[in-house]
Amino acid sequence: ELSVIDFKTSVRLKKKENIGNYFMQGAAYSTMFTEMTGLPINKIVILIGVDTANFCQTLTVQGEELDFHKAELQKYIDSYYKKNLTFA
Repeated sequence: ELSVIDFKTSVRLKKKENIGNYFMQGAAYSTMFTEMTGLPINKIVILIGVDTANFCQTLTVQGEELDFHKAELQKYIDSYYKKNLTFA
């Protein structure tokens, strides 16, 4: 299964609900990959090397959760263009 895998580092463990920006970044990577290749990516995997743990934390999204982060990404992009590209 094609997946976007992104490696991060952290001082402490992360909660899934607190790393939406990581998943949004993965959603951007998956969208760009699909646009370039035509191959869909339906899973985002975030691997976090944690200084205070003896393991790599693994957090994933797919399906409706991934769709949510793709929609959030689109809102972010739309907001950027609305603020920064006004035409006279």
